[in-house]
This record gives sequence, structure tokens and C-alpha cells, in this order.
Amino acid sequence: MIIVQFCIGTVIGSFLQVVNQRQLAHQSWITPRSRCDQCREPLKWYELVPIISYLSLRGRCRYCRVSIPHTTLFSELFGGLCLLQWTPTGPSTLQSLLGLGLILLANRDQTTTNLSQLWLIAAFVFALITRVFFTPPTLWTLLVVFVWAALQIVTIEFPGVGLADLDVACLVLVLFSPITATWLFLIASISALLSCLTHQRNGVPFLPHLTVAYLLILYIN
Repeated sequence: MIIVQFCIGTVIGSFLQVVNQRQLAHQSWITPRSRCDQCREPLKWYELVPIISYLSLRGRCRYCRVSIPHTTLFSELFGGLCLLQWTPTGPSTLQSLLGLGLILLANRDQTTTNLSQLWLIAAFVFALITRVFFTPPTLWTLLVVFVWAALQIVTIEFPGVGLADLDVACLVLVLFSPITATWLFLIASISALLSCLTHQRNGVPFLPHLTVAYLLILYIN
């Protein structure tokens, strides 16, 4: 059963990658069939097997040898890990769905560093529902909701202000206790710092690292 869960998760993760790429290209999520973004060659079924295809092709298109985005492997692997910890309970289902949503947002952040405000609002509302499902609202929850609402007003009044990272921070704070959220931010920050040092970059999309930390926290808990 665990293997089945992981395989289903990798398929969902692969689909989330397709959703991200095709939405950026203003294409349908369903048609046409999958093809290389560079040479437009349609892909065979065995070139679409999550994780295995990427590794067997060494991250390159079989036809034109252009590099396949590493976000493809990220989506498939973390989609599998997200469903691997799923159990048939309400809280676990909500946590897994939120994890898959974070994978989609992380893909967009890694690709464009420009997140849709509508997606962020939907993710926060879902996180809030998940939190209330676990425990009754606390003063901490209400405080985070108030701060998040204030950020939305700022975003409306000043469209040029980028507050996506703060929106995501509120999402984490409303979902977890202050201590757990602190650990999550610490893990994500260390991961982002190591990425900056490894790739010698001044800036790095933060949401992919936050997604990694989220999955780690789920397994630790």
C-alpha cells in the first residue's frame, strides 16, 4: 500500500508540474499530449514515468538533449513523499492536500518568483480550515488572521508591493504552533542559505525550501 501511495503521489506531482508549465504558456492542462518544450517532439509513454524517466534520461530530452527542468524531479519526488505519509483520516488528508498545493506554489516560485495572489489566498484559507479542523481557534490563530488580512489590504492599495513571502509565512503560522513554525522557518532558512552558498547567488526563491521543511515537519510529527 505504501508503494502505491508513493506512486500515486509521483503522478500527481508530475501533473502539478504540467499545470505550472502550461499555465505559464497559456495552454490547456489536458491537451495536447506531453511533448518537449524545446523541440516539440511528443513524448512516448515510457518517457513519462515519474522519477524513473528523469533519471534514465539523465535530466535531458531524448531527442534534442536540452535539459529538463529540475523542478520536474522535485514535483514528482515530493508529491510521492507527500502521499507516502497519508493515512485515511480527515487531518492527514487535509495536510497532504495542503502539501500538494505548496508543491504547485513552490514550482511557480522557482520558475518565475511571481506568485498569483489568488493562489496565495486560496492556500491560506485552506490552511486556516485545516487548523480549525484540528483544534478550535485560539488567540494566536486570530492574531495571524488579522495580520494576514492587513497584508491583503496593503496588497490592494499598493499593487507593486511584493508580500508573497509574508503571505506564506502567515500560512505557516496559522497552521502550526509558534514553536513548530519556528523550527519550520529555521529548516527552510538553512536550506535556502545552503542553496545560495552552493550556487553563489544573492537571492533564492524561498517557497521551495519552505515546502521541503513542511514535509520534514509532517514526518517528524
